[in-house]
Amino acid sequence: MKLFLSAVDHGTIAGAAAANAIAASAVSRRISDLEAHLGTALLFRETKGVVPTTAGETLVRHTRDLLRLLGRMEAEMSEYADGARGHVRIVANSSAIIQFLPEDISSFKAAYPEVRVALSEQTSEVAVQEVSKGLADIAIFSAAISAGGLEVLPYRQDRLVVIAPPEHPLAGRKEVSFEETLAFEQVGVREARALSVVARNMLARLTTAKVQASADEGRAS
Repeated sequence: MKLFLSAVDHGTIAGAAAANAIAASAVSRRISDLEAHLGTALLFRETKGVVPTTAGETLVRHTRDLLRLLGRMEAEMSEYADGARGHVRIVANSSAIIQFLPEDISSFKAAYPEVRVALSEQTSEVAVQEVSKGLADIAIFSAAISAGGLEVLPYRQDRLVVIAPPEHPLAGRKEVSFEETLAFEQVGVREARALSVVARNMLARLTTAKVQASADEGRAS
């Protein structure tokens, strides 16, 4: 159809052939095939060139409309390829959603208004699983959770604090180590939450270190 339209625009088969870097015989054959497919003549072939028949004029109009539509389609598809449009699925833990994501998503949407962002809250472990299963594009999770082979980039650093009543032995301290908090009862989050995993991992490391130190002391004495 592009070759047919080119022949009409140039007024000759030779002009269409030169414009499209193809042999004139190939252009003529393809237009003949198109006429055979549609079951009607599209061009009057005259000595000085070609002119469209009534059916050819109708096809010229439809071809121009179709090529404009294809051009718009290709332009929009290129925007998806360039990241200007699309759909990003983010799954994140509650800490990231409360502290960091509102500002970051707002800035992203201002820069890319055509990109739809779907955000859901899950535990860090579930967030990783959803990306692994292809249910999400990006997971924001605690570093205490295994990434399971996914590509991982640092996002934000979270600080942990101790909240205690004024009369508590740890109250008023500017810094408190996790080990010091183990001497007191603690109120924590659900066991599946990343913070609980962090606490368990730190406790396990401290316990292992104490056991190793005790063993080393026994061997030394």
